[in-house]
Amino acid sequence: MNIKNLCEILELREGEGLRFAGMRKFVEDSLSKLGIDAVYSIDSLKTKIAVIYFKEIEKYDEDIVMDLHRKIWNEGKSPFLMLILPREIRVYNTFVPTPEGKDEFDLSTLIKTLDVYIHADKNIKSIKENLSEFSKNNIDTGDFWKSENLKFENAKKIDICLLDNLKVVRNKLTKLHLSFPIVNKLIIRSIFIAYMQDREILTEDYFKKFEDYRNFAEILKSKEDTYLLFNQIYEDFNGDVFSVKDDELANVELNHLDLIRHFLEGAQFSEKDTSIQTSLFPYYFGIIPIELISSIYEEFLRNDSKKDNNGDHYTPYHLVTLSLDEFYKDKQLLNKKIIDPSCGSGIFLVESYKRLVEEWCYKNEKLPDWKTLGNLLLKHIYGVDISKDAVRVAIFSLYLKMLDFIEPKDVWKRNVKFPNIHNKNIHNSDFFDEKSKIENLYLFSWGEVHGNDSVELIKYLQNNLKIDWLKNADIKKSEDDKIITVTDGENLLTFKINEKENKVILEINSEPQRDYIFKNEGGKLNIYENLKFDYFIGNPPWGSLKKDALPVKFCNQNDYPISDNQIAQAFIWKINKLAKKDSNTCLILPAKSILFNKGENSKEFRKKFFKEHNVSTILNLSSLRHGLFRNAIGPSIITIYSFDAETKNVLYINPKTSFENENSSYIIINSIDMVNLPMKWISKDNIWKIAMWGGAIDVEIIEKIDKFPKLGKILGGKEYLFSLKIEYKKYLRVGEVDEKLRNAFMYGQISLSSNARISKKKGRKIWYINDLMETYRIDIDKQLNIYKKEFSSSFGIQFGKLEKRKKTEPRLKGMELVDPEKIEKFYYDSKYNKEITQSTFERPRDTFNIYLKPHVLIRKNKLNAVFVDHDLAFSSAIMGIHGENQNFLKYITVVINSELIKYYLFLTAATWCVERDYMLFKEMLEIPILIPDNKELLKISLIHDKIQENLQNNKNCEKEIQLLNELLYSIYDITGVERGIIKDTLKFSLSIFENGMDSISYEKTDNPMLRGYVMTILGRINEIISLDKKFMNAEIYFSEGPLEIIIFSIDDKPREIKIIENMALMESKLREISNTISKRYSKSISLKKDLRLYLNDKIIFIKFNEKRFWSFKQAIMESNRLITEIITGCRNE
Repeated sequence: MNIKNLCEILELREGEGLRFAGMRKFVEDSLSKLGIDAVYSIDSLKTKIAVIYFKEIEKYDEDIVMDLHRKIWNEGKSPFLMLILPREIRVYNTFVPTPEGKDEFDLSTLIKTLDVYIHADKNIKSIKENLSEFSKNNIDTGDFWKSENLKFENAKKIDICLLDNLKVVRNKLTKLHLSFPIVNKLIIRSIFIAYMQDREILTEDYFKKFEDYRNFAEILKSKEDTYLLFNQIYEDFNGDVFSVKDDELANVELNHLDLIRHFLEGAQFSEKDTSIQTSLFPYYFGIIPIELISSIYEEFLRNDSKKDNNGDHYTPYHLVTLSLDEFYKDKQLLNKKIIDPSCGSGIFLVESYKRLVEEWCYKNEKLPDWKTLGNLLLKHIYGVDISKDAVRVAIFSLYLKMLDFIEPKDVWKRNVKFPNIHNKNIHNSDFFDEKSKIENLYLFSWGEVHGNDSVELIKYLQNNLKIDWLKNADIKKSEDDKIITVTDGENLLTFKINEKENKVILEINSEPQRDYIFKNEGGKLNIYENLKFDYFIGNPPWGSLKKDALPVKFCNQNDYPISDNQIAQAFIWKINKLAKKDSNTCLILPAKSILFNKGENSKEFRKKFFKEHNVSTILNLSSLRHGLFRNAIGPSIITIYSFDAETKNVLYINPKTSFENENSSYIIINSIDMVNLPMKWISKDNIWKIAMWGGAIDVEIIEKIDKFPKLGKILGGKEYLFSLKIEYKKYLRVGEVDEKLRNAFMYGQISLSSNARISKKKGRKIWYINDLMETYRIDIDKQLNIYKKEFSSSFGIQFGKLEKRKKTEPRLKGMELVDPEKIEKFYYDSKYNKEITQSTFERPRDTFNIYLKPHVLIRKNKLNAVFVDHDLAFSSAIMGIHGENQNFLKYITVVINSELIKYYLFLTAATWCVERDYMLFKEMLEIPILIPDNKELLKISLIHDKIQENLQNNKNCEKEIQLLNELLYSIYDITGVERGIIKDTLKFSLSIFENGMDSISYEKTDNPMLRGYVMTILGRINEIISLDKKFMNAEIYFSEGPLEIIIFSIDDKPREIKIIENMALMESKLREISNTISKRYSKSISLKKDLRLYLNDKIIFIKFNEKRFWSFKQAIMESNRLITEIITGCRNE
């Protein structure tokens, strides 16, 4: 048995995901580096995702296999290793670390073994039966992740282990009285040396210079020799990252170096335990991707700078890869300036530099030398960060990546020195600081130009402009000191000062003119280049800033709209200043503040953002936020845009939880999660949330519901009572009612009790007087207009910590307090009520009557509402609505508990199902309320009462609840088709959010569901084409496998739906279709999971075997597309 035989049986084909080692020219092949023979990968957008590594060996040697496993685990890319021996196949899990002992190796890593037989036919049968999970069909569809054998503990992967260990080591070092900056330098420097040791750049001979040491770990046992080594590294490689300051030398002790040594040797640390498990799984820093080290270290930098806003987190390596794969897919990097304006540890820059070097290799058909590697870095890669440590790590990461492209033996042969890029390419400054050198690159001082010995000018011309004729050139200044000329007789270069426009003009022969700026600084006239960049990349910081922060000032000064002082939005606008018309941008941004917030400033930001930029792609990762970022739940989007026009059409991608995403740490995208949004849709307020979980048909339903008054407006309703002179305004003070104001109310025939209190609506000229049973509203205009509020609404009691309980409300003492967890739809269990024993609170609420009957109680973290006809207090986890009209309060209860409103909020609420797993009260106040007539109100009230009675007596009331749902659908004029769409959205889409992989959406479909899907499509299509005496018919190829096929045909007469339950026939049909379309599709049909093809006179649907693909809603959407194609004659495959 060999690899080719095995792959042929599993239908893994070269050119369709299978690649053998040595096939990549000019750039380093990671397979060869690991000693792997082949890899099978799948595609997600433009990203290659390794699934299986293959290695063929003649004889099993446990030491060799364990070493190979350890290397693959350190690389952290492929979850499986398939080892092929002459008489055996072994499959290993390579997402778990290699144990130290041989006895534990098979136990913890081996998934399965399979004997190989002499007879080929017997082998084929055995492999197909026992390795079926690894067949092309199962891998490409992701079905193989569902196997219990193939599920992983993410906590054991290299990135998590390394991150967790680094965290503990850093914390232990700081507890041993080292500052974070020193700890960071020490760890960075040590990882760099470990990398060079593992790459065999630093050999045993190198370490022996310092004593009789064989490796770095041994040197770390001596502080004196360790720092001799550090100084030697600095001398040998000329990198700023290696320099040692006096404070470090004075503070680092041997116990600190011991911790570093144990860490590098693969020890496992614990925060709670002082003991160290040594040699648990040694790291191979020469194999661990540098981008991975960089991304992990970013988490520390974020924490050190105390930027703990929601969404500040390190950027996972695979997310960077996905972003840049999509961004760079049609772009060249050579001769382009690339900048990360908040570069952190430099992961985006490192990945971009890697692709830049690879592009150079393919163009020049050779590997670059060290000088070329340095020039590519200096010419193309730029970064900015406000953190010194971040800049240091970014430079360190770029240096490591440079070494990745050079053979170890050449490092010493070529006397390698790292280019100095600190504050030249990678700047330690505030991106919004106008004095930052990233905007104005210093070139030379005009006054220092004295002829042919003008060092700065010559250096600029040679290094930056690449002028190669300076050797025989003369440099001269004009008598008025306004012109500099450089000429060799054949070529002419001139700098001319234009004082009127405050610029210097450069002309070189017949080339286009270049403009520079000049500044008078310290008596010198200095010349600067106003830098513009081609590509902007990165993950700028998130969160709100203070009003006086530089980014906020920048936006205000330049009339850029910004909501809630969001720093990420400020970065977008600042990038505009450094961009050219043909520049392009790829940023990871906070989803909520960019797409979903509904405030006026948010709308203004979106309007200008899409107007001034051509946004091509938005990848919304909100539903994956728990998996992508371990330590933050801030939802993110990857946004790709240019500056050449306004937005016309956005590819909006919304990947959902899946077996692949749960297990592989990669993002798998299905076509069902992709939609093209035209500009006319982008301007709609709710479109980003609707398109995240729904489709075009949902937009129409939401707009139908949205036209009715909002709950908040209804609750704010008022009845005019009387007016007072404006002079009474001076008696309006928060707290007790002034006696003169109390007497004035008597003129309006209103007697205020001694319990009456005044409150004010923040930021508006609206005051309230909250009395025992009534709330009065006071609007200030030319007089004080007094109104009676029909409803009162507010959160409940905020009890607060003892020291914060400063407000007294004696009326609450002795009242019953409901447990919010016991509030269900229409019912709460009163036996869990407790008596309030205190009278002081942090916030008892001014609207005391919300605690008085009759009222509606709404639970915060669920859409559960209950009508209560007795006095009852509640905490701030509950919202209360008080009013006199019981039937209307019951109606509000029914509306909040309904399918219709759950659907509405699911597709419109800015926070729920985006940033939070629960509803905000302000989102509930946005519920559209269509008030029925009194007859319908009474009918709904009676059904409501019947439900409450049944629930109190433990009786089933599903029938009555569904009756209420249907009544509401009728009141809101929701059609039968629309009701089916709403029910499917809640059943499948909301279920994915609430239940993850346990959702019914991921269950396999069945015959009745497939038949229902087909019947829906046939019914709608035949209604149209039957007018031409044509009929659409269907064949269903049903299987328990990962895919289902439906073939539609147009015939002269209708036929019964044909269901074929034959796996062999199904597989044969798949192969037939695959062979037919292979010339038109580069990806396998299986990967798409939702494919529609036109072959001859047939329409073929191939979809994944999950219920979410075969719902009534999907059938309606599919039939709408088919109807459009029939009418327009345009086919969309």
